[in-house]
Amino acid sequence: MVGPYRRMSPRWIWFLSDSGMGYVIDPYKYETEEAFNAALEMDNDYFICPSLKDREYARSIRNGAYGYNWQYLANSRPHPDRPGPANYPVSQLSIKFPARTVAFCDSRGSNIPHGEHGYLVDPPKMAYSKGARDFLPKSPAVGPLKYSPADARHGGKVNVSFLDGHAEAMTYEELGYAVDPATRRPVEKGLNDIDGPGENSLWSGTGRDEPDV
Repeated sequence: MVGPYRRMSPRWIWFLSDSGMGYVIDPYKYETEEAFNAALEMDNDYFICPSLKDREYARSIRNGAYGYNWQYLANSRPHPDRPGPANYPVSQLSIKFPARTVAFCDSRGSNIPHGEHGYLVDPPKMAYSKGARDFLPKSPAVGPLKYSPADARHGGKVNVSFLDGHAEAMTYEELGYAVDPATRRPVEKGLNDIDGPGENSLWSGTGRDEPDV
């Protein structure tokens, strides 16, 4: 359990708060535990991306600025053809190249220009070999697009944090995404687009473009 009120099953941002990086939501604003746990907006400016500060969702825990490499590093959604959780928890021994494995990065979510499920970031291709069921989000209720890629909102680059702790500013192409030449955004993916364009070697943890099927 994580956070001042020991929240169950928190999103990853709460873990950063519990590790000494400062509160995410100010508990003193709320009179009850239930109200605190229901709060969905961050009070701490440390977690706010300057490029999004004036946009909708800038302070949203669910739809905010940064997402984690969920398909490879903690996908707990079950695969329809396999029993149990898909890829959670992930063993440290399975990560062969932490310095070349994306942990977190600027994320776009399933809206353009930003929003909806931004706390998850999809790799260029589905991590089918890790049991990923599909791209996120899955429901039309949480955004028009069925894909939450990285977001190159800083002069055409994505700020990326790797598992060894270092950070880099990278283009979509450097991260392995196939880019639509007309929009300069990652090629959109459908729910069943298992083996679409792109390259996952910076996401897999092994340094390889893991097979999708």
